[in-house]
Amino acid sequence: MMTETPVGATIEKIDKKLEARLAEILQPDEHVVFKIDGGLAQALVATDQRAIILKRGAVVSIVGGISVYTQPYGAIAGIEWTWSPLTWGYFAIQTAGATPISSRSIGLGNKQLGEATKAANAIGIRSKKVATALETAAGWIQSKATAAHAAPAPSPASASDADEINKLGELHQAGLLTSEEFAAAKAKLLGI
Repeated sequence: MMTETPVGATIEKIDKKLEARLAEILQPDEHVVFKIDGGLAQALVATDQRAIILKRGAVVSIVGGISVYTQPYGAIAGIEWTWSPLTWGYFAIQTAGATPISSRSIGLGNKQLGEATKAANAIGIRSKKVATALETAAGWIQSKATAAHAAPAPSPASASDADEINKLGELHQAGLLTSEEFAAAKAKLLGI
């Protein structure tokens, strides 16, 4: 099943090493919906199955390593996103119980940018172009997470099914249906 790319999102070129690592972790049946180059060797990738944040270099505590943060949409509790040309900003994927970036630092601007740059689940934002792309991504990822959390409501037996079961019960009591025939017909009506 192909997922439609959200309006305003694109598949951008990202850092070559991040691109190579992404190719290693994608599943054969997984399709990239969009990629955003966050600058500072950071990227956000959304697939039809999950959201991924990739980082390398100085922003990763492993020298020369690549950090991969990935969450299926059903595990995402929300998106923390802020941007101002005066204070810069960040984009963070939040899971249940995670400490928000906004409460990890006191102050604004460079302090929060630094916290987001260090956090595996976040991208620091330093430009309006990246902020605009991540704003679109935030809405799209949040809608995927919300849809993943919405469990389909079980469909109750309709009134006509209930009437039909009552009729089957009467036929069973009258001896016109065996217990096995009654159970099979009832199960069929209930979709069991």
